Amino acid sequence: MRKSIEKVLGAWLTFLLLATAVVIPASEKASALGVGNATLVLSSSSQVVNVNNTFSVDIQVKANGELIDGVAVRLDFDPTKLGVNSLTKTTTWNGKTVASLGSTVVDNVTGAVDFTGGILGDTTTGNFSVGTVTFIAKAATANTGIGFHFSPPPTRNTNVTSIG
Repeated sequence: MRKSIEKVLGAWLTFLLLATAVVIPASEKASALGVGNATLVLSSSSQVVNVNNTFSVDIQVKANGELIDGVAVRLDFDPTKLGVNSLTKTTTWNGKTVASLGSTVVDNVTGAVDFTGGILGDTTTGNFSVGTVTFIAKAATANTGIGFHFSPPPTRNTNVTSIG
């Protein structure tokens, strides 16, 4: 049976852009509830990024003992402040091959990153990365954010699934 939860545990991964720099706070500033105790988190090291320079955000599952077989990542960002330079989806979760399910979308006009993946016929647990997004700082601002998407349309919700 496939279980999924679509709630926000922590609202936004906040970035402070001062003058011509982006200050990126320490890791795990945004997360989403998953199945049972599992969570999906955005993780980034603390760093300062100048406008036109890049920084990376890792998207991780912390299974907390749950059996995980799929993830749907839906990120939103302000495209006037940030742009996606690259998206790297992981091909294995704890040594198990991941199938890319559905389409992958990187939209620097609307500020969206969407991708899905799953382990077909199997599950995994523990902590693992599902992908890394490399952003470019496009403009200085007081702050901006990157967060998981949970509202309509219903086909664009962040999910972590188990035994589906």
